[in-house]
Amino acid sequence: MTVRPNHETQKLEVTSRPTKCRHYHLYYNDGEFGWMFFKIQTWFPYNAQIYINGREYLSRLLDKNGIHYQMYNNSFSYIENFERAQEIADGILNKKLSDSFDSIAKKSITCCRMLKRYSMQVATGALTNVSLQLIILSKNVKI
Repeated sequence: MTVRPNHETQKLEVTSRPTKCRHYHLYYNDGEFGWMFFKIQTWFPYNAQIYINGREYLSRLLDKNGIHYQMYNNSFSYIENFERAQEIADGILNKKLSDSFDSIAKKSITCCRMLKRYSMQVATGALTNVSLQLIILSKNVKI
């Protein structure tokens, strides 16, 4: 989304067009979903996307339900109780994930604010030897 002038109406309009823009990618090893990342654009309206690995999430649900399995790379090579595992997988689509994602979004936005503050300090020379990756991956962020 971007704002562009409309020369016919003499007004600014919000339009959608492909642009080269900066996004922050924040990677997490979440307790519920496993490895995931949060992507947020750095301009209004600050659209955000959350990406989870469905197989990683399913493996955590199988662990929680006591179903033994084996994985090879990012796929299941063996599932002890396939019918029950399929029921659990089908239930993922019916689960309301927005509550979990709201807390992830809140943590991520806090990280973005920290990242912006520290990157400004690095750009002005006020702060040196800062690893931005460590800031992003920090688990000790207080909201």
